[in-house]
Amino acid sequence: MKLRKSVLIISLVVLVALVIAGIYFLGPRKVIDAASDFSLTRVLYKGEDITNLIDEKEIADLLNNYDCKRTFNNYFPYQTTDAVVEIDGRINQKPVHILLGKFFISYESADKGAYEIIDGNKLLDEMTIKLDKVIKN
Repeated sequence: MKLRKSVLIISLVVLVALVIAGIYFLGPRKVIDAASDFSLTRVLYKGEDITNLIDEKEIADLLNNYDCKRTFNNYFPYQTTDAVVEIDGRINQKPVHILLGKFFISYESADKGAYEIIDGNKLLDEMTIKLDKVIKN
């Protein structure tokens, strides 16, 4: 009886640990957390490098409004024409790449997998409006 109770308790602890780990790794997170140290290294819009025209804080604030979630879809390699907006930067000294276009993802490196941006279409629309204004000025 005591052995059965011990096995049950250990099983429940392992199950709870697995659920917590699943939530942590698969749950939504911010594309860019406001508390993180974000720096912009490159912005391509419709294939054109517009990095020197961009306000880094404005882009970070916009990206901070969106969440992303872990995906097991493989997007790599991708065609450069698949991305309307490509943002490269660093978050807390780690690289980050954000692609908006045919798909909406954020990733550190191709071998570490990607995060799908929730409401990516809406983010692309907002980003397109913002970048079109920048280019016209």
